[in-house]
Amino acid sequence: MEHLPITPMLSADQVLELLFRTSHVLKMELDSQLGEWNMTEARHGLMKLLVDRHPDGLLQTELARLLMQSESNISMLVDRLQADGILERITPKGDRRKRLLCLTPAGLELWNVVEHVRQRWAESCFRSLGEDRKIQLGVWLKSILREVRPEEVPALPAARFWRREAS
Repeated sequence: MEHLPITPMLSADQVLELLFRTSHVLKMELDSQLGEWNMTEARHGLMKLLVDRHPDGLLQTELARLLMQSESNISMLVDRLQADGILERITPKGDRRKRLLCLTPAGLELWNVVEHVRQRWAESCFRSLGEDRKIQLGVWLKSILREVRPEEVPALPAARFWRREAS
């Protein structure tokens, strides 16, 4: 008869602490991986919004709302990205009071490099889980997020759950 290892029960507080610690370690490791390009989580999040959801630009107030940051924090980040040549402020035709934030060509080039490195790193982090457990982890995390802040639950494309048949 095979003996299964005894797994101690974890309280909700212990699971929460483990989740926080894991998140912190992953963030530190990712920052280390992307340090060569002076890329941080905040820079990445801003650039991702502009590339994926708003390629024609976004108002700074809307950016602050989407990133759940204060406008002053976003303003400092935008100023640094603009000074680095990654972001530009554009005045749209018809309303000279507004300023849209857009990535520069250099910003798009940086994005492509960093995103490739980030995706490779993410795959290596979760490789040991296997595809089924990686999907299950995503389902569990979305479930937790749905309980805490339903409007923040990202929609995963259905294609992520398709399986390829062996050829």
